[in-house]
Parts: sequence; structure tokens; C-alpha cells
Amino acid sequence: MADEGGLELEIKRLLSAYKGLPHAEKESEKRAEDFLRSLFEAMGWKWLSDEVMPQNTTKSGSKTSRVDFSVKKAGDAKPSFYLDAKRFSNKLEAEKDMEQVLSYGKNGGIRWVVLT
Repeated sequence: MADEGGLELEIKRLLSAYKGLPHAEKESEKRAEDFLRSLFEAMGWKWLSDEVMPQNTTKSGSKTSRVDFSVKKAGDAKPSFYLDAKRFSNKLEAEKDMEQVLSYGKNGGIRWVVLT
């Protein structure tokens, strides 16, 4: 279980770091993933482990895709949700990105997907 006070401090730190980026719109997806890592670790998830695994493969017919991260609780056989990280400059309303992440969930049999 995450410490709420510590989590709040980490969120404030991340917001401050984001506001301090000179060119957030030009940052890569990797930079967004660094922020997500800090947030998930503050919530008690083990990053790049059996809990938060990168580049999970999903299939749709003959096409294979890779979702950025699959997240599952320790001991569960199936991911709880997929997480797709986009650049800071991407708009969450981008239909193409929403369709992409929804297809990951549908093709992987995962009910919840998160688009950042």
C-alpha cells in the first residue's frame, strides 16, 4: 500500500519537474515513461518486473502489436490493465491514439486501458 503523503509529494515533484521542462512539447515518449515510472513506484508498483512489464505483445488476426506496458497485481495470471505512453505533446483526444489503445485491450482481452 502506498503512503498517501509520499505519493502526494511525488505528484507535486513531478508536476514541478514537468513545468520546468524547457521544451515539453519536444520531449520523447521515453521522458513520459520516466515520469510514469516515478509515479508507479510511489504507488508501490515494481517497475519493469512481473507487475509492470514493457512491450507486451497483443495480436489481431495476423497483425502483432506491442502495448507499452502491461500492469498486473502480484500473483495474477492476467494483466489488470494496459498502459500506453505517448509524448507530452500528444493530445489525449487524438482519435488515432484512443483507437490504438482500445484495440490493445480488445485484442488482449483486457478490460481496462490507460492512455497517457
